Amino acid sequence: MDLQVYVIWVPILPTDERSQWDEELLNEPRVTHLWDEERAAGQWFADPDNLGLQYPGLVMWDAFLLFGREARWDGAPSHLLVSGWTVIGNTEQLGTTLDAHLAAASTPFPGTATPGPATPRAGG
Repeated sequence: MDLQVYVIWVPILPTDERSQWDEELLNEPRVTHLWDEERAAGQWFADPDNLGLQYPGLVMWDAFLLFGREARWDGAPSHLLVSGWTVIGNTEQLGTTLDAHLAAASTPFPGTATPGPATPRAGG
């Protein structure tokens, strides 16, 4: 399976609007942008009963989750490699882990692929 990146935009601040995001920030064929208006994915990922993360809030935002190539969503996503929050505060950790797995996968980034569906299941 080729690399896929899903960016879930979770509106948190009163000024967060879908029309305000910069879709060119991550403009690459393997990047799929999703808008979580109801915060369903944000709540699901923040719930420690789902992935065992100790996120300090009820809605996950400004965070990253990196899953291995073998990850599958079967009730919950498998093969979590690294997670962190805030994104800027943990850029080095994310970059190091991502670089290692991209090198091992022998698939250069950027490239081309057809994005697949990514609809996180809400609830638990």
